[in-house]
Amino acid sequence: MTIRRVHLVFNPNNRVVPVRVEGGRVRSDVVSINTKPDERLAGVIGHYRGNLTPERAHEILRDRVQVDGSAREFDGDLLRIGVVQKAIQFNVDLGIKMITIPGDEFVFQGVRGVYHKAFRIAETEVTNGHFRFLLEREPKGLTRILGNPKGRLKYSLSKVDPQYKHEAEDCPMVGLCQTEWAVIAELLGKRLATELEWERAAAGKKGRVFSFGDKFDKNKVTFNGEGTRSVYAHRDAATPEGVLDLSGNVWEWTSSTWGDIDLSDPKNPRFSKIGEEKVIRGGSWGGFPDFLKASYRFRLPVEELGSAIGARFAEGGGGRYPYIR
Repeated sequence: MTIRRVHLVFNPNNRVVPVRVEGGRVRSDVVSINTKPDERLAGVIGHYRGNLTPERAHEILRDRVQVDGSAREFDGDLLRIGVVQKAIQFNVDLGIKMITIPGDEFVFQGVRGVYHKAFRIAETEVTNGHFRFLLEREPKGLTRILGNPKGRLKYSLSKVDPQYKHEAEDCPMVGLCQTEWAVIAELLGKRLATELEWERAAAGKKGRVFSFGDKFDKNKVTFNGEGTRSVYAHRDAATPEGVLDLSGNVWEWTSSTWGDIDLSDPKNPRFSKIGEEKVIRGGSWGGFPDFLKASYRFRLPVEELGSAIGARFAEGGGGRYPYIR
């Protein structure tokens, strides 16, 4: 399918953010603009699979490209459309508490001594209430990203466990793909956690089995129900640092690409870069208890709109680690 128009947003952090592709969903990551314009666009347009060349980008962008609301004719010169028009950012504080995880070594995927940089991770996932607050203050921006944000919120509210409807505003927001969450996080000055950061927050330094301890306890997790529940329902199951709801309730998108992890040098873990699937963590209200384990990895295509997949923001720490090419 030929993609006829691409929407890009340039924010104050010198990052290119894919917002929406008419005629096909954007499958790319947020990409730095500190590269040549043709390489930059090749990295964010079309069905990116890690090997999209500038030549292929020329083929895809046949008609016109809309950059930040300003339509330009495209005459085959990628340099002419790789122009920063203006900065865009959501000037909203969702009020989500960010918890600091100091840099140190920990047990990652059963390997001791794996190093992670200091970072901050959100106390909870983004809730329906957080999303509603953002929608009320940035309706045009969210509409530009999601098309019908009110419909998305309605869908998420429909996935709340019927017996906990009174908790709906505090239940995790679901029904957005990984790229959409990455865009929203970026425009809020946040990002999605890497899977290494997520596992450190859930497993602690010594490698807990679950975020709430080494033994499964049905009273400390939202599991085996009929939908989502409040992210604050199990405060007694918080990690020692105070992070809530890492195991169960909803899976959580990460920024990490699915693939092999090279831990031959624990102080310098290396992750896959090429791939069409992103890692999700934490398990959900359905499925099997093993899914709730802090070390359990699963993956989905970045365009997946899941009824039991949410997102938790992070910041600091760089959010990037060496890659396996």
